[in-house]
Amino acid sequence: MSRDHGCAVLSANPYFEPLPVEEGRPVLYATGTRKDVLPSGLQTVFFCNGDVKQTATSRRVVYYHAEADTTHVSEPDGTQLYHFPNGQVERHFADGLKEIVFADGSLKVMLPSGEVHEQVGAAGPLGV
Repeated sequence: MSRDHGCAVLSANPYFEPLPVEEGRPVLYATGTRKDVLPSGLQTVFFCNGDVKQTATSRRVVYYHAEADTTHVSEPDGTQLYHFPNGQVERHFADGLKEIVFADGSLKVMLPSGEVHEQVGAAGPLGV
């Protein structure tokens, strides 16, 4: 995948940090994968299948799965966020709590105990 195409993915996806105009130290692999390491420590890997992985100095990792058009964000505190092309967003917390916001605004919260709360057309998390 070209760096230009990868940068287009980065600029269209709000979970990624934008890359500055100046390039870091690129590492090119025989597979066609390219890894850019910026002086700030931000690392971005452009895979030949269109996937992009970015690791920030905060240890936040954003992975875009090109084939599925899905973004997975791993936060340093263990929180996992999944953004699907249909607009569904899931947030999985380290304690087992899961929040799913569907494209229609409906919300489902699954507590670590297995209890499930649902709201139709919810605007935000249920205060649980």
